[in-house]
This record gives sequence, structure tokens and C-alpha cells, in this order.
Amino acid sequence: MKNFINLKDIPAKDLRKILNDAKRRKNRRKKLSNIDVDKDQPLKGKLIIQMYEKQSSRTRLSFHLAIAQLGGGTITIKANELHLGKGEESLADTAKILSTYGDGFMLRTSSDKKIEDFSKNLDIPIVNLLSPSSHPCQVLSDVFTVEEIKKKPISNLNICWIGDCNNVLNSLIA
Repeated sequence: MKNFINLKDIPAKDLRKILNDAKRRKNRRKKLSNIDVDKDQPLKGKLIIQMYEKQSSRTRLSFHLAIAQLGGGTITIKANELHLGKGEESLADTAKILSTYGDGFMLRTSSDKKIEDFSKNLDIPIVNLLSPSSHPCQVLSDVFTVEEIKKKPISNLNICWIGDCNNVLNSLIA
């Protein structure tokens, strides 16, 4: 899996591997502080670039901390600090620069097209932190929590959604 954009595009076995790894890591971190780094440091030597066009406290803090716990470095940039398709620098140019310096790119945006355009132009993986049609990290976290509480795989549970049709529901359906 190169990118993490929509849950519907990721095989169930890969999602299960992510959930199983998260469970193992959570158990191993019980005696560690928030700033302690995991012993295996899977992101050692890696720089993850994050961009938040839509504000978020929980997403930004949790991913910043998670990247550090996994041994990686992170930098957060603001869309208004980049040319990003304005002037003489195209989105493809921005993607090329991000690919040169970073090992991964995380984007929280109000544009599905921007996620798609970045995915086509980046040479590094992109993670969708939120877009109008998809909220994959939120739903994977929700599934993790439900399985932890219910002690059953989500596939063995009946789920009822009460609320608007939105990006979270789209990802939950997937």
C-alpha cells in the first residue's frame, strides 16, 4: 500500500495488520511516557510532512506525538505558507519539493481533488487526515476502540449510524 486515502481502496487484510500492530504497540507502551520512543523506531531517519488546511487540535497533536513515538521527525506546514498552485509554482512543483525533503506527506483538506492531485504527483506516500468524502484515520481509530471495548472484530458486530451522511460515514461503510 503506497497511499492511505480511502479505506475502500485498502484490502481488509492490510487494515487488519494495521489494527493488530496498533494493539501490540499500545500494550508495549503501557509503561512508557508520552515522549518515550518505541524501541523498534520504525520511523527512525524519516521525516513526515504534515499540512492542515482545515484546523484540528486532536489530529495534529496525536499524529505529531505518534510520529515522535515511532522515532520519526515531523514538520507541520501551513497551506498559506506555500505557493501551492499559485503564481509560477504548480501543485506538481510543490509535490516534487515535498517528495525531495520528506518521506511521507499527511494532508487534512477540504478538497478531494487536492488529495487526488497530490497522490498523482508525490513520489512519497500520502495519508488523508480528512477530506470531504473520506476520514480514514478517524474510522480506523474508531474501529480500534470498538474492538477493544467489545473484544470482537468489527466484522462480527452490527453497527448503527445515527447522523448525517458525511466523510466519517463513507469511511465506516468502506
